[in-house]
Amino acid sequence: MDMAPRFLRNDFVKEISLALRQQDEIWMSEIFYAGGTTAKNISAADLIDDLNSSGSNAFFIDNRNDFISGVRSHLTGNCAVLLMGARDPSLDEFAKKFFEEL
Repeated sequence: MDMAPRFLRNDFVKEISLALRQQDEIWMSEIFYAGGTTAKNISAADLIDDLNSSGSNAFFIDNRNDFISGVRSHLTGNCAVLLMGARDPSLDEFAKKFFEEL
């Protein structure tokens, strides 16, 4: 059973908290599980809760399809959006849709 996501939780929260400036935001939808031996023992919502507890501006979107409508009001003319993911074969389609709908 792969427990790496759970064990990396504190490091992830610490490093992201240190990297974010006061005006920065981080948004996450649910972690993509590609199958295999990876255990579903942590949720992106857990990470967002931890980040908020550390004073970061962190937001969780349960359904990735709601991401655009959720984040839209937070986008200003002076911001950058970075979409990231791992092992998700639909991420490129999602990114294209996101930028087309902005």
